[in-house]
Amino acid sequence: MQSDQRTEGLVNTVEMDAESLYEDVALALVQFRDEELIDTMPKVMTEFVVSVMRKPLRDHRLRFNQVLKRAEPPAQNGPGEFKCQRVRELLAPLQKRLTT
Repeated sequence: MQSDQRTEGLVNTVEMDAESLYEDVALALVQFRDEELIDTMPKVMTEFVVSVMRKPLRDHRLRFNQVLKRAEPPAQNGPGEFKCQRVRELLAPLQKRLTT
């Protein structure tokens, strides 16, 4: 479950199945854009709440700047590179569509 709390007080929610919290946010943004719920990229301090729906149930809070940082290529290729690349791939076309 993914929520996007905007400064305007709007909350968008969508259910996602992702490999990481960061991928979950990126997938949610793609879906929010496809459903025309958003028309601009979130501000860096926009908070996302990712609710993990398996035990132990838990909410994770991420700011958009954390997602952007996770999308940056790592200094060295390692086990997390695939997840970083996946987040980059999801955000790249989204950034282009929302800024044009």
